[in-house]
Amino acid sequence: MQKQSYACLWLFIRIDFCVRVLCFFFFQAEDGIRDLVRSRGLGDVYKRQVFDLPLNVIASQFKSIIDDFKIDVIKIGMLSSSDIVKQIVSEISKLEYKIPIVLDPVLVSTSGDSLVKDTSIIAQKNLLFPIITILTPNIIEASIISNMKILTLDDMKESIKIIHKIGVKNVLIKGGHLIFNGNCIDILFDGENYYEFCLPHIAAQDVHGTGCTLSSAIAGNLAKGYNLISSIKKAKDYVHGAIKHSRMVGNGNNPLYHEWMNFKSDNLT
Repeated sequence: MQKQSYACLWLFIRIDFCVRVLCFFFFQAEDGIRDLVRSRGLGDVYKRQVFDLPLNVIASQFKSIIDDFKIDVIKIGMLSSSDIVKQIVSEISKLEYKIPIVLDPVLVSTSGDSLVKDTSIIAQKNLLFPIITILTPNIIEASIISNMKILTLDDMKESIKIIHKIGVKNVLIKGGHLIFNGNCIDILFDGENYYEFCLPHIAAQDVHGTGCTLSSAIAGNLAKGYNLISSIKKAKDYVHGAIKHSRMVGNGNNPLYHEWMNFKSDNLT
């Protein structure tokens, strides 16, 4: 069977640990989403440094990709300033076709450090939220955006409603920071219905990158033509396996094992 490649535009407008600037990646339909995320932060070992790319560089990188490929999906990560948010919105508006846009509003690091300016959050709410397909905050990020504490499933649903009213079509709160009866529950709200995605909690220590991987996997599945519900379910299963088979690397937070789907379960320990 001939493999089919899907083009995805991945926007991380920063240099943070490793280069994550307007990355373009392919993944194969047969191989699933194993190649979506391979980066690991080294903030636990080295002092964190963040450098905002100049706006003209962002514009030129965006143009170099869309001039060469027809993009099937856009996934956006951390946007540290309001100027960068405005630039991204401007570039997206130049596309001559509509595609799914996944925004993972990275606001706080694994260690709890704030990563973006308050003006960036305001700009994302006013400019980006209305044009994206889905927003995927975790509990902490949803609390910041909705300005409320989230301690229960009912709190999650209330926070989702508040965020949806800002102008987001679909909101998925990732519930990994809360455990309910041994389960991690993510909740999606599409403006009419709530959908719960429940999987057993895995007691993996110091795992890094689960939220970024999930949102990237959702984007990849949308590019392959799956609907939103199926994209989330498949992404959840993928991340669950990657957490389960995560590897210890160095002294910092450990990366997920993104290759786990390519090996038989009896070869994984």
